[in-house]
Amino acid sequence: MIKEYKCPEFEFNTIVDDLDIEKIFFKASAAKLIFNDEESYDLSNVELYVLDDIKINFKLNQRFINEYRQFDIEFESSDGWLVNIAKCYFTYFENMYPVSAEGLKVIITKGQLSNDVPVKYYKFIENLNLSKECEINNVTCTELDNLFLIKHKDKFFKNIDGYFYTKNTYDNIKDVFDNLYYLLKYYSAESASMRISYCLEDDFQRIKICLPPKYSNFKYNSCFHDTYPSTLFNFLNTVYDSYVRIKNDDIINVKLLIHYLAFIKRESYVEVGILISAIVLEVLTKNNKKIKDSNEAKFRSDLEKLLIKLNLDSDKLDKFFKEQDVVCEKNTFLSEVVKARNDIVHGNAVISFKLLINDNFC
Repeated sequence: MIKEYKCPEFEFNTIVDDLDIEKIFFKASAAKLIFNDEESYDLSNVELYVLDDIKINFKLNQRFINEYRQFDIEFESSDGWLVNIAKCYFTYFENMYPVSAEGLKVIITKGQLSNDVPVKYYKFIENLNLSKECEINNVTCTELDNLFLIKHKDKFFKNIDGYFYTKNTYDNIKDVFDNLYYLLKYYSAESASMRISYCLEDDFQRIKICLPPKYSNFKYNSCFHDTYPSTLFNFLNTVYDSYVRIKNDDIINVKLLIHYLAFIKRESYVEVGILISAIVLEVLTKNNKKIKDSNEAKFRSDLEKLLIKLNLDSDKLDKFFKEQDVVCEKNTFLSEVVKARNDIVHGNAVISFKLLINDNFC
């Protein structure tokens, strides 16, 4: 069965750079450097190198002084690929003539296809522990009828651990993969990446490669105990519907919330972790549809309402933290959270160490 969804191997021209690293390589005799619809420049002798970065060398007969605007570069390679490099910036000048740049995203295309035509779509996952997952998993929680999570190792992109596969139109899949991206961001504490996608149908091929996220080079660190079988698979099937509902309700900024929750997992400084936790609580208590002034009393009141909405017993929380010697003047955990936040912001972070609870939790 897995053969039906097996991804073809990437077949590009490659070159070994000065650091003895093999990279995807494209060259072209001419290209366009595009600032906007009204301003563009001709390039020549173009060379593109792609792997964990996107670097372009070229010749440009135009001087720039303190030019830091982003731009795109477009060309057709010598082997027939249409290449678009987005959000570029100059990296090196010779006598004020730019000779190289780096980009944030490259899209490589052969053939043409409408967005409403179904294509085979592979969304690759890097830096994720899939050792306890099945070889192929049918992900049934999304809006797509046929979506599979498949373990996979690639001989060129060494960090690939698997991919999502479906056959559908781009309009149908774009929101689903955006949802999966944020869920993986949380699951992996931002170490996982979905920066590479590949779609093909008949004579059409399109590969999109983005730069790795900021934390992709960090040690993998899941927010869950993923040593149990099918942890990721169960996580996706359990939380996907809830995530989509919260996002669509637009009551809280769930993407911003996930960013901070993933960041807390990596934070080693206690004060910074507590401060980010306080920001998480602020995000949770903010209503996107009716944002009110934020103050200590309002923050605590909204937090109590949130706990009730989540069916959490604040009295039991208070009792638990009192047993762990987390007590402040008002004898409530919520008051200690607010006080700790204020202590850190105003330079008196000693009291915040009450929230360390005890050594058994370190």
